[in-house]
Amino acid sequence: MQRKELTPETAPAAIRRWLARRDYSRSELQHRLERQGLGAAQARQLVAEFAQTIWQCDERYAEMRLRSRARAGYGPRYIAAELQGHGIDGVQFEQACREAAVDWLAAGREALRRCRSDDPHKQRQHLQRKGFEPEQIRALLGR
Repeated sequence: MQRKELTPETAPAAIRRWLARRDYSRSELQHRLERQGLGAAQARQLVAEFAQTIWQCDERYAEMRLRSRARAGYGPRYIAAELQGHGIDGVQFEQACREAAVDWLAAGREALRRCRSDDPHKQRQHLQRKGFEPEQIRALLGR
């Protein structure tokens, strides 16, 4: 089934449908609108209008994504890089960290639980790949 291209008249309803299912960053919404046929200027203006309402909020998106990824066993470095790819800057990431009050050691324990090795060297590498800070890794591995 091929999707119809969005027009300035149909785009607001599409955005409301998308945001009713899950949060999106401003950047994600804009890219999605452009992929579905809306011009860059129109997409930017429409997303800005939604950002002024309760429908779209980058801070809420960052906090939701942060909590979700931390529960899945990812560390702050990984999550910050992922959010940066979605248009969330470092200041917004820090704010989301304060608001979410993530227990990074619990996230690290979850990552270790999913690690398939008992070798401390491999566990360290696993935690590094998951984006944990060196001091968090030391605390998790008891060194």
